[in-house]
Amino acid sequence: MVVLVTVPEEGRTILLDGFPLSEAQAQLLEEQLYSPDGMLLLACPEDVMIQRVLTRGKSPIDGRSDDRNMSVLARITQFRYACAPVMERYRKIMAVTDADGTTVDEVRTHMLVHVCHGIP
Repeated sequence: MVVLVTVPEEGRTILLDGFPLSEAQAQLLEEQLYSPDGMLLLACPEDVMIQRVLTRGKSPIDGRSDDRNMSVLARITQFRYACAPVMERYRKIMAVTDADGTTVDEVRTHMLVHVCHGIP
């Protein structure tokens, strides 16, 4: 989940990757900063997500200490549980684009298009 927020005073759009992850965070974002302009949802098969994270976990630079099989499954489950209400809420009030995020190239392309041109 990627949320785009326009910062009017600065004339730019910022990208929030993986935030907000809960309704409480969404409310905080809207009350303390700005309401999002749109959301990009990148769909990816679970097995591909797991493999990406496990591969990242082997990297001394990019890896996280919890990039392990069981913790990855738990994080995916938590993401789906916590983010579902946020995604439903945002679908009702803003432009949401569903996109294929199976390959890294697809993710990069969608991110660049939506950051540079906004979410339709």
